[in-house]
This record gives sequence, structure tokens and C-alpha cells, in this order.
Amino acid sequence: MKLAQINEYRKAPLGQKFSKAIVVNLIADEDSAEMLRTQVAIDGADFVIIDYSFDSSNKLFAVVNRVDYEDVAAYMIVKKMGIGWQVQDVAVYSNFRNKGVGIDLYVKLVNYGFQLISGYSLSTEAEKLWLTKLVKFVNVGTYNRIKNEVYPFSNEPELDKRSDSEQEWFYIANSRNVVIAGLNENFTEDGLGNLLYENWLLNRGTPIQSYRSSKFGDQGDF
Repeated sequence: MKLAQINEYRKAPLGQKFSKAIVVNLIADEDSAEMLRTQVAIDGADFVIIDYSFDSSNKLFAVVNRVDYEDVAAYMIVKKMGIGWQVQDVAVYSNFRNKGVGIDLYVKLVNYGFQLISGYSLSTEAEKLWLTKLVKFVNVGTYNRIKNEVYPFSNEPELDKRSDSEQEWFYIANSRNVVIAGLNENFTEDGLGNLLYENWLLNRGTPIQSYRSSKFGDQGDF
């Protein structure tokens, strides 16, 4: 089965493309991996998001424990499509399910500046995510792949039953924030304060304080 044909929403480890070990090995490649300036809180522990680039058109975002990168909670695979990034697959590992990790990952990436585009042939859970969950926190519109243009929210993607190679309409999400690129997460006007936060994310030095993370997913959400 081709990756693009896998339903956008899927719970690991049911036939997942990548095991935790593979994700850990990928993000260990410092030339292709970059930590985003944001965090995700899960059960009192802090997780960071690593942006790993396979190439200029394909990425993996991994949610890993801030102090132990082998503790992987989830990942998302995206592929460049026009003005945004199409979600190919999302996996949440068993001990992190139903904690809202998946929702947090979507919203954090959108608020960071990534325009996410829905996958092909959405599963019921993925459609619910786009239509009832993401709309609470980010702007959701419709995207025409052929024209490479964004339109107001409509049911065009739901009505588009063409094959993957022919499908034209998708949902697209972008941030409501005026300032994007992650600067809203624990941002201060004090440059030193921002540096301390970034060192904390990187687990460098002696922590002076802890930092709160904005939360979007609820208990029971994937």
C-alpha cells in the first residue's frame, strides 16, 4: 500500500510505517533534523517536536520526550502540496493514545506556520478532526489542488470522490495568530528569556524554571 493511500488518521502500532526505533534513528541525523520552538505536555512530562526532512518535499514531525528522545509519543508524515503540506499519515503510540496528543500536534504545527492540507480519502476519525476539532483552534478552509488556491470552508472535499491522482478538493488549516513561527509559545520581549526557554527545550544547562505548554486536545481525543 502506498503511503498516500493510507488514511490520514491511524493509531500506531497497527501496521505503522515506522517503529519508535526508526523514528529515533531518523531524528538522530542532526543535518536533517531541527527542533521546533514549542512543546507538548503529556501527563506532566514535556515533549518537543522534531522536524525531520527526508528531502525538500517530504517531512516527518516526531513528538519526543524533552529529556529522552527514545520516548516517542507520536509522529506525522507530510508531503509538499502547492502552498501547503499534505498530511500523509499520523501515528500515536499505544501508551499515549486518547490524551489529545494528535490534536496538539496538528494545532502546534499550524500555529508554527505550516499550512496543513488534509489527506486523500479521509477516514471517519480524520474527517471528524478536520470538521469538529481543528476548527475550534485554527482557520480551516478548502483548497483546490489544480488552481492552487484557498477558498472559504465548504463541503467540496467531502463531495470529491475522485481517485487520489484526480482529487482536487481538500481541507486546509492555517493559523489565526498574527505572529506565527512558534513565537507565541512562551515568547517574551526579553531576549534572555527566550534564550533560556530554547536552552530548556534543548535540555541544556541547569533548568532555572519550568514552562507551561498551551493545550488543545482533551482526554479522549486521539
